[in-house]
Amino acid sequence: SLVYNNKMLYDVLANHVTRFDNPHEVTAKQAGAIVSVDGVSNPGGDIGLKKKNAIVIEADDANNTITIGETHSAKKDNPHDVTAKQAGAIVSVDGGYKSSRREEHKDIP
Repeated sequence: SLVYNNKMLYDVLANHVTRFDNPHEVTAKQAGAIVSVDGVSNPGGDIGLKKKNAIVIEADDANNTITIGETHSAKKDNPHDVTAKQAGAIVSVDGGYKSSRREEHKDIP
């Protein structure tokens, strides 16, 4: 509390200590606050993260973490429609089998 012994000093101090609008112009950096995420900023607001395609975002407010992952690499169902030839598998040619790899073509009719 303030001790009242000089009206002018009291008025100045009372005015200052009751201000909550950042009278000293403290910056986010000085306060240790996050200023941006990968160059995206929104002073005073949130920055939203959006899921897209196989990207997974899990927010854990209790532990102050955001986990960003993906589900694509676990797929085993040929999501890119890779052919046997592209994979270097043996393919049938005129009833015989021939590798799609160039170095193996020379001995097989």
